[in-house]
Amino acid sequence: MLLTNLITVEGKSISIGIQGSEIKYINQTPFPHPQAIDCSGLMVSPGHISLHCHLRDGQESHKATWDSETWIATKSGVTMVANVCNGLPSITTANQLARLIGSLKDRFRSNQLPKDMAWQLWFCARDDNVDEVAAIVAEKSFQPDLAGIKIFMAPSTGNICVREEKNIRTVMELCAEHGVLVAVHAEDWQLLADNERLYPAATVKQHCLIRNTEVETRAVKTALRLHREAGGGLIHFFHLSAPESVELVRDAKEAGQTVTVEVCMHHLYFDEEAMRDKYRASIFKMNPPLRSRQQVDRLVSLLADKDMVDTIDIDHAAHTEQDKASKVYKECASGVPGLQTFLPAAYDMVVRGVISPCRYLELTSSQAAKMMGVNKGKIEIGYDADLVIFDPEKATILDEQILSNPHRTPFHKMDLHGQVKKVLIAGKIVFDADSQTTVAV
Repeated sequence: MLLTNLITVEGKSISIGIQGSEIKYINQTPFPHPQAIDCSGLMVSPGHISLHCHLRDGQESHKATWDSETWIATKSGVTMVANVCNGLPSITTANQLARLIGSLKDRFRSNQLPKDMAWQLWFCARDDNVDEVAAIVAEKSFQPDLAGIKIFMAPSTGNICVREEKNIRTVMELCAEHGVLVAVHAEDWQLLADNERLYPAATVKQHCLIRNTEVETRAVKTALRLHREAGGGLIHFFHLSAPESVELVRDAKEAGQTVTVEVCMHHLYFDEEAMRDKYRASIFKMNPPLRSRQQVDRLVSLLADKDMVDTIDIDHAAHTEQDKASKVYKECASGVPGLQTFLPAAYDMVVRGVISPCRYLELTSSQAAKMMGVNKGKIEIGYDADLVIFDPEKATILDEQILSNPHRTPFHKMDLHGQVKKVLIAGKIVFDADSQTTVAV
């Protein structure tokens, strides 16, 4: 296959020759392949990689399934996903993890799921399953499919939490010993519980007060201390929402700790004032919550510095409209869909000059690929041909376009640049907007 007349995010003209699943030629003429696709007027980027998704299934299949969300990912330019196993039923043992991996492999092989899409899993630690973590990180057969071990330092969706510091430290030690990545949801469970008692009749309007900045920064400090005590290894902070937290990690990096940082799209666009919207506040409820406009602006300013932020992601989490509509604070689900807005929200920051084209590529694909040890994330000869081709013009995002539950988005009625036109995974076209179909391959 030959893709011609494309423009890279950096503004360079490019033609890409693909053989099998790899990029074989770049700007080579003549290219020995009869199938040429003219992509005039379109841009190309490596497929986006999301290391932070909640794809549901099982008892939560009314919200979403791996089937629904991975096919939505192919339409969105997301060509690799790493799923957090905190749904229902919870995956809390090595045997359960093995069964899930086997089931997913069968579904991908049968093309029930996009056949060549890359995927991995985050196994969630709990206070009562540290022995299972030890078994999993020591078992080499898990490694190709294991993104790493996830530590929730406070209850979130699924109510999985590691409260005991000794258990957090042990998990970090085990992962360091076996070269397994640890991902941290940094919120302090004790301070969160104290804050909840201050608001016994809380509504979503108090969400940002209950899970305030100190809840996050205190947990970041604790995690960094325990990481030092554990003697090293790599930890990755999911969805840091406050610039104060990112700066704490920056200081740890400068002191020699091996730490990486993810920031999510919703924390880069929206602030706590959204929680005052009478009709749409619930769609902005996520953990950790939105921050002040001043904090959001500072967080955005840190994106340009590769020593501050390593990846941007989406924390994709589908919930039904009923889940999001509850007036009871704790029953109103936390989480938002993010697959379809990943590319336009990220590329719009390039258009606005918030980040450079080079940083866009690092933040959305190449750094995540490096962390996961996969041959993806770059448009270079020999790399996997996972590509997203998009129209760089501006378009309006609307709730009715969102395929994931609750069919609403925080980005409703926003004008963002970047409309996905074609998506390739392993050298095959899996989505073509001209026909408005996903292609089983």
